[in-house]
Amino acid sequence: MTSMNNNINLVKKALVQNNEIFHAEEQERQRIASELHDNIGQRLSALKYGVESLIKQLALDAQAKDVCQEFVHQIRGCIDEVRRISTRLSPVELSDAGLIMGIRRFCADYEKIYNCRVFADLEADEDTVPERRKNTVFRVLQECMNNIAKHAKAGYVRVELRGGDRLTLRIVDDGVGFDVSRRVSGYGLFSMRRRVHMSGGLFHLQSQPLLGTSVCASWSQEAG
Repeated sequence: MTSMNNNINLVKKALVQNNEIFHAEEQERQRIASELHDNIGQRLSALKYGVESLIKQLALDAQAKDVCQEFVHQIRGCIDEVRRISTRLSPVELSDAGLIMGIRRFCADYEKIYNCRVFADLEADEDTVPERRKNTVFRVLQECMNNIAKHAKAGYVRVELRGGDRLTLRIVDDGVGFDVSRRVSGYGLFSMRRRVHMSGGLFHLQSQPLLGTSVCASWSQEAG
């Protein structure tokens, strides 16, 4: 009995340590995202404005103007990429709108970008979800939807979020699916599974060739 209690205590201690590591990682992501947006992003914007001003002020021939316009195009591409990286590191949807509205906006944007129908069935009470958990849920959603865009060739995706004793995120697509016994690696799946487990949750994946894929992540509401 004593040995069993010791094992339980070790498991609890490991979960606490995992949560602390996970939280530290999220804080570092937020710091880097802020640095990208507030420092590098703003400097690139200033550089773009400066080049555009030079084009207007200087008497440049057609070839020189074309070269400068290409510089502006490249700088604009860098700005967009910095914004994308910053958003992936620290989702602005959560800070701006909260979890539920953030998921709805993400799904609406996903439909437009990937021409894929997305139905969001969200019934969780956001007030009962800890801030740390909101970030985890949203990141798992991002990673899963990114995988769908890359590999699934799906025409329809259903996103469910349920509350209660366990907070459950389920994402189901009608894509090509795959044989789970043969394909369990890949950074996307590894990242999702690791993120869920390190935050004290359970991760489950179901898929069959030509029958789509279902990803389910759940967390005890008491373990927030």
